[in-house]
Amino acid sequence: MREPKFESVREMMLAMMSTTLTQIVATNARADELVQAAHESADPSLAAAMQDHGRRYRIEVLELQGRLATLSGDYTRRFHAEI
Repeated sequence: MREPKFESVREMMLAMMSTTLTQIVATNARADELVQAAHESADPSLAAAMQDHGRRYRIEVLELQGRLATLSGDYTRRFHAEI
């Protein structure tokens, strides 16, 4: 089996980290919007549902941050000698 080119692995990892960071920002913004809308809602059941979804997005952000930390650590270990 052919080994991937060194630069292609580096580029792939950088792209994955960039995509993950973009997902973190977008998901966090969705959570903020839902929580804000929940505070402004006059309907308690709708507000509770929006807060619940907001919490789920916050959990997803934490999971994505963990994934980014892992990718970043792997990238540093793999390419540190070149920095």
